[in-house]
Amino acid sequence: MEIEVELTGQLRTAAGRAELVVPVEPGATLRGLLDQLAAATPALAPHLFAGDRRLQPSLLVVVNGTAVAAAADGEARLLKAGDRVGLMPPVAGG
Repeated sequence: MEIEVELTGQLRTAAGRAELVVPVEPGATLRGLLDQLAAATPALAPHLFAGDRRLQPSLLVVVNGTAVAAAADGEARLLKAGDRVGLMPPVAGG
């Protein structure tokens, strides 16, 4: 099955693209998708995960338009074919 991933900000720069279509196995979790993205594009890894391999606490993860908690229950969320996952790093400016 395929999951659409939208990348914004630094994540888009790191991946060199704003959108990806990622093939995953049925029963894939959000954490599995993020691990797969980090393995396929190592430049994304520091934006997705802290040094202890926990999800970056400032990363906003949206699945089908709904924000998902970065806690373990959010990472364990099962994905379905056609889901759209948005990954948004914090934005700072001045």
